[in-house]
Amino acid sequence: MADVEIAHISKSYAAHPVIRDVSLKVADGEFIALVGASGCGKSTLLRMIAGLETITSGTLSIGGRVVNDVPSKDRDIAMVFQNYALYPHLTVAENMGFSLKLRGASKEQMTREIGQAAQVLGLSDYLDRYPRQLSGGQRQRVAMGRAIVRKPQVFLFDEPLSNLDAQLRVQMRVEVKTLQQRLGTTSIYVTHDQMEAMTMSDRIVILNAGRVEQIGAPLEVYDRPANLFVAAFIGSPAMNLLRGRLVDGPQGHGVDLGGLILPLPGRVSAEAGRAVVFGIRPERLVVSTAEDALSMTVDLVEATGAELHVHGHLGDHKLILAMPGRRLVRSGDLLPIAAEPADIHLFDAASGQRLDLQRESVRA
Repeated sequence: MADVEIAHISKSYAAHPVIRDVSLKVADGEFIALVGASGCGKSTLLRMIAGLETITSGTLSIGGRVVNDVPSKDRDIAMVFQNYALYPHLTVAENMGFSLKLRGASKEQMTREIGQAAQVLGLSDYLDRYPRQLSGGQRQRVAMGRAIVRKPQVFLFDEPLSNLDAQLRVQMRVEVKTLQQRLGTTSIYVTHDQMEAMTMSDRIVILNAGRVEQIGAPLEVYDRPANLFVAAFIGSPAMNLLRGRLVDGPQGHGVDLGGLILPLPGRVSAEAGRAVVFGIRPERLVVSTAEDALSMTVDLVEATGAELHVHGHLGDHKLILAMPGRRLVRSGDLLPIAAEPADIHLFDAASGQRLDLQRESVRA
């Protein structure tokens, strides 16, 4: 096993920058997810680690060895692709053992290594089949088995579950994470699916236009987004973000949304009048009986089974409220809503950066 260190890496195609001064340390045995919208550079960064893309500037080390100019085949990594990349004319066993065959492994070693990997992945009964005879989930297991038999220092996953249906994706993400924990192999996993990133990784790296916006444990990123981009990207439904200006008056500190004042639970190290964004996650809004509750007008109700997603508005500002259970709510209803002070987020509108609140015992 090995750690991976990315130090100030950049990548440009001609004059077009794709990766911009990215630095990241992945500990031995850690599972890291690279997440971001399409075109953010996450797959390019993964391919640079794999040696499939050249590095314009910066340093990449695997296991303490600088590998910028080391060919992909000599980096001791294994990559699992989105499209499986299986040889259609080879059986499952032959696909899994292909790299061992290239290394000149003996027949006995190949049989042993393939058998062990097949047992771990539940493929023992499919070794004589061809890829066309397998389901999508089984093909992905074969691709993972091919990576496992190499016993690499690092696993690289490039959106390996994106071709699977929703139910199978849930099953496979559990299997991938369980397998990684069992093997203890350093893993870097690219996905555009934030749920995969949140549920599978030890830490998340959120990329935007080739830059790192935030690195942290899944719940850390969820609970304390560093900026507006992270706040809007992580979470489904997305965080409610309401634009306004800071006010400071006899009733305390708040955000003026154009005549509607949302109170803040503490002081902000910013002057009154500054343009800010007030954030609250949909599941942190609650229906309240408090006298100071705000009235949200319901526009649309989505029943997801486990909860209701209630779309509405406060004045000119749109909101989503995620309600557990099956309360009867209709379009046009007025819902009294409130939020706990600890659940409020505040961001500078110009820079997008998080503004910390000095908490006071004031209810939002």
